[in-house]
Amino acid sequence: PTAVLTSVDALTTASQLVLVNPTGGAFAVPLPAAAAFQGQSITFKNTTASVNNVTITADGGDNVDGAATLVMSGDRFFVRLTSDGVNTWYVTAA
Repeated sequence: PTAVLTSVDALTTASQLVLVNPTGGAFAVPLPAAAAFQGQSITFKNTTASVNNVTITADGGDNVDGAATLVMSGDRFFVRLTSDGVNTWYVTAA
């Protein structure tokens, strides 16, 4: 499945691909709980030349590679996060 985001929007499923368009300004994307998605990955891709930040935020007590958030910026960035099934989304490609 693919999700297309242009502003703050919670991911309720572990979409395989999340296309972000930050041309309207910086925004945050809350991740679903890592415990519910063991071994599953989400890839975030900026589909534009915009360098506005997209902040990926961990759910509750979760973390993103040891931090509460992961700030992505730059034109056409991408990052893949993979859940450990407990409380962490690891950066597995960037």
